Order: sequence, then C-alpha cells, then structure tokens
Amino acid sequence: MITLRNLKGAQAHKWQRISAYYLLLYLPALAIYLASLSEYNSLADIVSNLYNSIFGIATVIAILFVFVHAWIGGRDILIDYMPRARTNFWLNSYFFFLILIALEFAFMVVSLNPYI
Repeated sequence: MITLRNLKGAQAHKWQRISAYYLLLYLPALAIYLASLSEYNSLADIVSNLYNSIFGIATVIAILFVFVHAWIGGRDILIDYMPRARTNFWLNSYFFFLILIALEFAFMVVSLNPYI
C-alpha cells in the first residue's frame, strides 16, 4: 500500500504534478465562483455557500491536494538540504505540523459553518 509518507522518486513527482494541475484548474474556478456570489456578509456565509453546493466536493479535493503538494514539496526540500543525521526528525516534525494545520482548518470550517 502506498502512503503519503512513503512516496519516492517518480511516484512523488507524479502526485505533485497531479495536485499542481488540479489546483491550477481549481483556483480560477474558485475565483469565478466567489465573484458570482450575489452578496455575503461574513466568512461564515462564504464557507457555508462553498460547502453546501456542488462546488463543495471540488473544494474538499483541492484542500487534500494542497496538503499532498505541500508535503511532497517540503519533504523534498528537507531531504535535499538538511544534514543526513537529522532528516528523519525534521520530516516527522514537518508531517505533524501539516497534520496540525489540517486539524485547525477542519475546526475553523466546523465552527464557521452553522449547518454542520
């Protein structure tokens, strides 16, 4: 089974390219979607409109791809530029940092969206 932490070489490059292409298509679509919203008063209204529409599935996939893209890019930078003896420590630290960001983001979405 392939996990995000075990990606190597060409597989990691493939996943980073897939995530980059998806985000390249998603971000302009997000800008168009937000520009087409008639009126909103707060961030909570934007989040509830974003997750209660057909666009919600694309948003969840985009968020997952952001984390995949960030993990692979940061991992490659750490592997290339950190001393070999400390690489494993910094990779684990970076992985848990991304997990904390994901949990904070999920908490923000749940607290801003009154329909969840």
